[in-house]
Amino acid sequence: MDREPEQFKHLGFAGIFKDGFKITFSKEQSIFSKILLAFILPFCILTMIHLELSSYLSLKIYDHDISINDEPHHHRFKHKQVAEWIIFLVINVSYFLIGILVFYLFSISSTTYTVACIYASKANSFKQVLRTATTKVWKRLACTFVLYLFIQIVYGIIASIFLALALALAKSNHLRILGFILLIIVVILFIMGFVYVNVIWGMASVVSVLEDSRGLRAMKRSKGLLKGKMKVAIAIFVVFQVVLIGMQVGYSILASIGGLGVRLGVGIVCFFVLLMMCLLGLVVETVLYIVCKSCHHERVDQASLADILEGNVGRYDRVGEMEKGVQLEQPRV
Repeated sequence: MDREPEQFKHLGFAGIFKDGFKITFSKEQSIFSKILLAFILPFCILTMIHLELSSYLSLKIYDHDISINDEPHHHRFKHKQVAEWIIFLVINVSYFLIGILVFYLFSISSTTYTVACIYASKANSFKQVLRTATTKVWKRLACTFVLYLFIQIVYGIIASIFLALALALAKSNHLRILGFILLIIVVILFIMGFVYVNVIWGMASVVSVLEDSRGLRAMKRSKGLLKGKMKVAIAIFVVFQVVLIGMQVGYSILASIGGLGVRLGVGIVCFFVLLMMCLLGLVVETVLYIVCKSCHHERVDQASLADILEGNVGRYDRVGEMEKGVQLEQPRV
């Protein structure tokens, strides 16, 4: 770590990104490359497959919905629709269990742990990262993610109710202006709430990996840490979202006007950018965590970070050694 602890609190938007880039392409790049291939790459591939299959099945279900209403003999369409709904459900459950709970959460825990090791100047290997990511902190991270998912679902339902009300008013002849005003307010509030919840989750995911916190406790800890740096955190989130959306729009435009070779080339470039953005985003989130700790006058030097890592890993190792020692001493007694 080439920065004094007190200097972290003065890091702003540009400084956090600068540190993120330096760490991503540091001497530990080999570990990040392995994390990229082991976790982030499969997650991105599964996400793209899931999106394509879900989109295809949604269109098929919609087409059969129209056929059921139009055709006098609609039983065969109804059977097909039921089968497609089952396939749709299986695909989404499988993606959640494999893509999200395994590869996505392993990506977060392994990257966060590696960045903390770099700041703590702690010797590390991919084997150690793998053991920590898959056995030591996954339960805490999964618990926090499930709470985040529940919040998103409830928030989405509430927003949908208000959105439906605003659209209904907008279609009314007498309350059209009020409906449009309410619609604009609902959309703005939804975007603000969406950004806020995701910013809190991003910090809570790092907290769940590096601290003994999970679920609501991790969310509260995240909210507390972000005080004073919330604007920076929101700016970081917005930048990544704008880049990802811009990449998707750019790919759609270029793919629509180009041939097969252009679509393939652009697709490969966009996919590579997506991988690097995912990795950089996780690294930057961990750097932001360290900056927030410094702003709240919490120790962020090598010794304190090493203590945090030892609390997550060394404690389990010492317990294992103690258990082994007891087993070895029992025969002599």
